[in-house]
Amino acid sequence: MLPHSRPLKRVSFADGKGLSLAHVRVVTESPDEPPTLNPEIILALTRGEVDADLREVQPFKLCFSQPSSDYSAFISRVNSGYVCVESVLLRNVSVSGTVKVKKGISMSKRVFVRFSFDEWVTYEDYECSPVNDIENETDVFYFKVEIPSTFDTAKQIQFTVCFECNGNQYWDDNNRRTYTIVSQNYGRVTHSGMSVRYLPERNADVWSEFSASPTYPQW
Repeated sequence: MLPHSRPLKRVSFADGKGLSLAHVRVVTESPDEPPTLNPEIILALTRGEVDADLREVQPFKLCFSQPSSDYSAFISRVNSGYVCVESVLLRNVSVSGTVKVKKGISMSKRVFVRFSFDEWVTYEDYECSPVNDIENETDVFYFKVEIPSTFDTAKQIQFTVCFECNGNQYWDDNNRRTYTIVSQNYGRVTHSGMSVRYLPERNADVWSEFSASPTYPQW
């Protein structure tokens, strides 16, 4: 009995059809933050339950990378300076974030953020609230600050954070540069460095961007 005949297999290559053998896409920036997503992807992932304002370009942007993106360096800053901003989120005209404080310094702690909306001509302090956390080495505090409707978008928003205990103050001033926020239209020019965009309305081939042009506060 003759074996069953099998159809011959043919192999073809993309270049034989005038196509490229490879497609390369280069991500040009460091992966400190999640990639940008377009609204269709967000809707598919959240089943339409995400707020519309999170799908739009936010009116303000951070001029610094998230401190905890380099976690070992972040923990080192907490241990050496006793306090450090952990992360900051912009949503419309509010600024919220978390601050970590080294445990064991004092049972009584006061943590506050010092904001200036006129580049340190004036400033205001906002108390941070403690957050329940399972970590054993740090205490976590939370803050939320509304950007005034009278804010001049030609200026920078700048802030630092302070941990106060036993009559002493320990400051995190972003290594003497302060933490800086500007409007998306600040300067109307391309700043050096990178800027943060939160879930913009179109696809992008890059990760989140940051820029750095802060001024050290004087008080």
